[in-house]
Amino acid sequence: MDDYSEKLRTVLDDVSGLIARAAEVQCVETDEAAFELLDELKWDYVRWFERAKLYLPDDLHGDFELQFRDTATKEWRIARFFEEARSLSTIDLDYVAPDQRQRYPKWSADAQRTFIEPIERQKWLLIRAQARHEHGGQANEVLDSYVYIFRRLPRAVQILKTPSRAGRAHLEFQDEYDLQKLVHAVLAVLANDVENEESSRKVLSSSPRIDFVVRDQRIAVEAKWVHEAGKRKKLGSEIADDTLRYRRHPDVDGILFVIYDPEGHLTNPSGFEKEMCNTGREFPTRLVVVR
Repeated sequence: MDDYSEKLRTVLDDVSGLIARAAEVQCVETDEAAFELLDELKWDYVRWFERAKLYLPDDLHGDFELQFRDTATKEWRIARFFEEARSLSTIDLDYVAPDQRQRYPKWSADAQRTFIEPIERQKWLLIRAQARHEHGGQANEVLDSYVYIFRRLPRAVQILKTPSRAGRAHLEFQDEYDLQKLVHAVLAVLANDVENEESSRKVLSSSPRIDFVVRDQRIAVEAKWVHEAGKRKKLGSEIADDTLRYRRHPDVDGILFVIYDPEGHLTNPSGFEKEMCNTGREFPTRLVVVR
């Protein structure tokens, strides 16, 4: 276990203690004792909160912070617990059927709803970050092996486009759909569980496309065909946007972009590859330009 994982494990282990202390605040009999416990809990939670954020990737920060206070909806969540943990509920139980009263908490800011459930969500986000970190090393290895294989894609295209001696029809390789079909065939040889673009759209409602998700290796692969010159900046912007979208996919820890440029429209392809690649553990990406 590396240093990141060890420190994150300590942060995760602290959650159970914070939960127990929050429940205790609403179990003690006197307000004096409760407020003393609450004050200590508040400062320990704030320190835990700031420490936990150090181990979160940027795209998970927003959800993590919403569990403390949602400024947009004015829903305080954990912040509300610290403000109203000992305030009695204003619901008049005399107007509630006896068999339904147990559904209504005694406290205005019930610990279960305003502290335990939000911090459990924060814990889940930390576990997700931990999984990304652990899978990131594996994703880099898979992506590197894929780059090695897809470098040879032009050779495969050449073979498939060459007419056979028997005069049989050869592959018509003319557009991005043909490219996707070939990439799919290669992935089917390399992995057991390859999901194509159409079914992936159901998972990412905001995503324009995922060509393929290799579920057993937790990798997404997108194929792009460069049809005209002068589109390097636009292509780079598309790749950056797609990477941000794919980061939200629950079954993807890294992505490979296969850029087919048979007419050589992209200048300095090796420089473009280096510019767009990320070899770190946090959602690694690779880009391979083939001609």
